Amino acid sequence: MTSSTSKVRRGVVAPSPHHLTPAALAARWGTTPGRLANDRSAGVGPAFLKLGASVRYPVSAVVEFERQCMVSTLEQSASDVILDAA
Repeated sequence: MTSSTSKVRRGVVAPSPHHLTPAALAARWGTTPGRLANDRSAGVGPAFLKLGASVRYPVSAVVEFERQCMVSTLEQSASDVILDAA
């Protein structure tokens, strides 16, 4: 185990296919790691792990959060019709 990928520095969490870094999630959502940090401090956004100084987002939590934020065009159209009828 002398390869550089197997070395773990103190306070640094090794990459995982099951977790996203703030930079990776920011790239996925087209935002910035700073915005995600603000959201975390405000209690907004997907669940995250805080491991020492490192933050990781479980992919399952990100997918669930995205699912909860999804708006169906059918639901949106139905509410528009109800509002127009009033």
